[in-house]
Amino acid sequence: MSNEEAGTADRESESEPQRPSRPLTPWERFTAGLFGFLMAGVGATAVFMRDVEAGPTALIAIGAVLLVMSVTGSPITRAKFGDNEVTLAARREAVARIAASEPEEVAPAIAVMEAYDPGSTRSTTVRRIEQDRQERRNFDSWIGSVLDSEYGDSLKVHPRSSLGASVDFAVTYSGQEIAIEWLYSQRDTVSYPLFKNKVQQLLDSDYSTGLLVSNVSIPSHTQEREIARAARFGNRIQILAIDQHSRDPQALLDALKELATT
Repeated sequence: MSNEEAGTADRESESEPQRPSRPLTPWERFTAGLFGFLMAGVGATAVFMRDVEAGPTALIAIGAVLLVMSVTGSPITRAKFGDNEVTLAARREAVARIAASEPEEVAPAIAVMEAYDPGSTRSTTVRRIEQDRQERRNFDSWIGSVLDSEYGDSLKVHPRSSLGASVDFAVTYSGQEIAIEWLYSQRDTVSYPLFKNKVQQLLDSDYSTGLLVSNVSIPSHTQEREIARAARFGNRIQILAIDQHSRDPQALLDALKELATT
């Protein structure tokens, strides 16, 4: 998740005083009890039908917690499932942490929060985070489909460098290998640290030529600064701003052609 969205969540959390989670409503208690009963039952059944007990045991544990929440009407204040941990004593704090998570970690974190604190994910902020996540996926899918239709078998998705760094895509055009990284922002601007971090991902790849595709315009002086920094490392990069509404595929293809032929 980008720094600017995380900052928004942080500012929202500071705008109102922190307070403990409210008691569960009757509907939330009923939902917690129902899911707790089902999960505990499925887990207990699976224990006797499978040799591996880790998964069923986790279901029983979570089911038991949900049943306790249903009986007491109080949400659990701290939950941990695998590497995902959420503090629920203050829901806004948990939401801010989710907003600051990496995109691939958002869905598991939200699932953990909803499982242990039913109703918490109905907040406007969480819905906005989920919407942002979906828009990012759509932007990624659009770029991938344009590249796939034009470059076919030469398209690489999330290729890793020898040092383990990864970019979003890579293509080969006229014998020239080009890395593609995308940057998405819900705002009209993007923070310099985020932009610089995206450029750094291109520099850390095994490709000496790279294209950064953004859904917002980057100030020219900021672009020139990063292009010059890349050149000092022997890399050649270009920044392309794609109109959010039209999303002209030809603009993307022309930018790649220019990089490969100049």
